[in-house]
Formats: sequence, C-alpha cells, structure tokens
Amino acid sequence: MRISIIHFFLMLLLTFILGDLLAHSGHDHASEQVESPWDILRDEVVQPMPSMVPSSQEEAKQASTQGEQKAPSQTDNAGWEGTPDLPDAPTVEQDFKEMPLSREHVKKLVKKEIQFQIKQQHRNLPVGLMESMDLFPSLHPLIIHFPVVLINLAFPLYLIAFIYNKEQVRVVAAACAVGGFIGALTAAYIMHPVTVDLSENATRVLAIHDFYAYLTVYVSGFSALVTCLVCLKKFQKKVFEIFVTLALLSSIATVTVTGHYGAMLTHIYGVGPQGFFLAE
Repeated sequence: MRISIIHFFLMLLLTFILGDLLAHSGHDHASEQVESPWDILRDEVVQPMPSMVPSSQEEAKQASTQGEQKAPSQTDNAGWEGTPDLPDAPTVEQDFKEMPLSREHVKKLVKKEIQFQIKQQHRNLPVGLMESMDLFPSLHPLIIHFPVVLINLAFPLYLIAFIYNKEQVRVVAAACAVGGFIGALTAAYIMHPVTVDLSENATRVLAIHDFYAYLTVYVSGFSALVTCLVCLKKFQKKVFEIFVTLALLSSIATVTVTGHYGAMLTHIYGVGPQGFFLAE
C-alpha cells in the first residue's frame, strides 16, 4: 500500500514536469496575424461589386463583337473628362452608423472585438503550469474538479464492492467519498470567489448555484460518514449498505446540478474568466 502511494505521487510529479516541457517546447513568441473585427464586418456588410470580366472565352468574344459594332461617340462621354470613378467601398475609418447594420451584425461585431482584444493579451501570457498559477483570479475552478470527480467515482466503486463483496474496493470508495467532501467543503467555503456588479439574472443563477453547492457539502459529508462506518464494520446489514448507496447517488445528483449552474455562470454570463465580475 505504501509503495502504491509513492508510485502515485511520482507519476503525478512526472505528469507536471511533462506538462511544463510540452508547454515550453515549440512555443513561438512571435506576433501572430490577427484579423480585425472591423475588417470582418466590412467584408460581410459591404457586398463586392459584380465582376466585369467575362467568365468564358465565348462571352469575351461576344463583348468584343459588340464593341466593334458600336463605337463610342463623343456624345457618349459628354461632360466627362475621363471615365467616371465608382464610389469606393467603405474603409475602416468610415462611420459605420451609415451602414445597414442589423442586430446580428452588431452582436457579431461586439463578440469579434472582445475576442480581438483578448488575442492581443494572449501574447504576453505564460503557457507553463507553475508560472501561470498566480494569474488565476480565483482558485475555485481548480479545486472544484476534485469533488466533481471523486463524488462521481465513489458511487460506482461502492456499488461494485456491494455486488461482489470486495472489501478493498469499498475502502477506495470511502476514500473517494471523503476526498469529495473535503473538496466540496473547500470550494464552497474556503475558496469561494466574491462576485461584484452582477446582473439580476446572473444573481439568481448564483443563488441557485450556491444553494446546491452547500447542499452538496452536507450530502457528501453524510455519505462519506456512513461509508466510513460501513468500512469500519460498524454496520454490516445489507439494508444499511443500500442506504449508503442511495446517499452516494444523492451526492452525485447535487454536485451535478451545482456544476450545471456553475457552468452557466462561467460560459453564459461570463462570471469569472479573467476576473470579470469578481472582487479584486
């Protein structure tokens, strides 16, 4: 058992070292070509003029024949010193308010502009593991993955131990349940980020997320407790083991709902990435 734990930490250390080597190998700090969102919008809104070049040799021949039959007269160009210039396509400096912008164009423009600014910031950001730790606005997203994985892993392990009567698998399931409880407790109370300036809808989503997060702490703590009691031979009846299985399943339900509303806050409302809506 002691040798297995040593092997585990050695593999974890080698994984971190390999990740840093892969991050730094082939990393080019040269500036990449980033397309401005104004150019993208101009290309989509301003339609190119139809081509005046014949698309085939037959059309070119017909055009030359018509030109010979009707020679240009002086009256055709009366009042013109030369060929009239076509109006130029709008440039980046032109006022876009005069262009027919729809709601979708404005939405796409704002999104492209934000992405453009973020790409400019990416040039000065590190790619290594350890050197990027200080740049996280909150350690909450790093900790939250532990209870998500461990709580979901404890249930199938205990189910296998219950069906096949494997005591060692039951101990591993209890360890996962305890680890999931500690991770949920840390993420919900110790490393919970402080939000500011949230909208009304984002505040409601945060309230639901916090409610299920605290519920996950209590349910996972109870599940870890009863799982450890079974491993310590305090309760050996099959009915109690079924109760433990249902408790672990309840932990999975609460942590899943918590993760869903947390993902809504991050990926839909934009709370958290680069410190947005978080207190400094």
